[in-house]
Parts: sequence; C-alpha cells; structure tokens
Amino acid sequence: MVHRLADSCLLSNLLQQEKEYSKQLNQLLESSNASLASFTAYAAASGSHVIMSVADSLAGIDEALKQYVLGVDDAVVEVW
Repeated sequence: MVHRLADSCLLSNLLQQEKEYSKQLNQLLESSNASLASFTAYAAASGSHVIMSVADSLAGIDEALKQYVLGVDDAVVEVW
C-alpha cells in the first residue's frame, strides 16, 4: 500500500481524536472517584447493607473504568 499525504492526515486526525477521548475519560474518572468516595462515606454511615452493596458495585464499575482508561491510553501510545 502506498502512503499518500491524505493517509497521514487521516492518521494524524485519528490520533488527535483518540488523545482527546483519553483526556475526557481521565476527567470522567476523576469525577467518578470523588463521587464514589462521597457515596461510600454515606453508605458506611447509613449502616444499610443495600446501600453498601450499591457502593461496592459502583467501586467495581469504577475499577473497570480505570482499566478501560489504561487500555485506551496504551492503545494511543502504541499507535504513536
């Protein structure tokens, strides 16, 4: 396959969009961490097993999001 100027422009655009996506995911993760900390404190103070279960589920989701963000960041770095 011959690499033309248009190909490098498309690749450059793709990489820029992926970097922006990664940046937004990291911002979401920061907000998620703060929110989860507040909810976990509330759950602990409430003494409700149901609310604690929800907090535990949210913590699992938060961890999955962290792993996803790391995967996206790794993919962006590999392409560069």
